[in-house]
Amino acid sequence: MEIVFSFNQDARASFLHSIMQSVRSTYVCLWSYLPHPSNCLMNLHGLFREDEDDDQKKQPSSSLGSCQRRLFNDYTQLIFNLENNLSLVPGHAFKNNISFLEVQESVLLTHSSSQIQTQFYAAAGIKRNVASKSH
Repeated sequence: MEIVFSFNQDARASFLHSIMQSVRSTYVCLWSYLPHPSNCLMNLHGLFREDEDDDQKKQPSSSLGSCQRRLFNDYTQLIFNLENNLSLVPGHAFKNNISFLEVQESVLLTHSSSQIQTQFYAAAGIKRNVASKSH
């Protein structure tokens, strides 16, 4: 999976889109680690699929996009400090060298890293999150 970091933006988007399609996920984010002194994760690339046929996820839209899309965009702008952040998503797998971590809804909303993240998960109907760390 580390090879995706070396792809240009178009190739990376295509690769992430194919992952998103194959696992039928609502979103996929690729977080990049910035080492010491930063020791944080920043979003390198993110894709969000708004499923227009899902009445449960429908909310009023505006010229700026849906509420879920705006929250996703805000979420991808977050920086996750790994020293101060004890949450599960997205830093726990990276910080603890866990190659695969699945977090279910019952834990997901209470272990988010920020209010924006919690709002995005709730608005978009995110029921689980899968984090994977490449070696």
